[in-house]
Amino acid sequence: MRTIRKYTIPADGKPHDYELSCVPIAVANGTLRDEVDFWEDHDDSEETWTVRLQVVTTGEELPGVALWLGTTPERYGTVRHLVQIPVEGGN
Repeated sequence: MRTIRKYTIPADGKPHDYELSCVPIAVANGTLRDEVDFWEDHDDSEETWTVRLQVVTTGEELPGVALWLGTTPERYGTVRHLVQIPVEGGN
């Protein structure tokens, strides 16, 4: 069964791990000022893997070999970006 699942990641400059069956498909501001929401096209028939994600702001140094996944302008003027960081021995 496929479903769209919503997740919230803190905009705290730290990496966070999620078990996903695909990379995020959309990014938006979270309900609170210090978080970002993202959505996954989850498929129960697919294997999940650990995806390490981090929120960075425009002008902030990217962590290692980061892959950009999406951008959202935060309502207070900051522009935030969701990036994926490779997991050692994984993706």
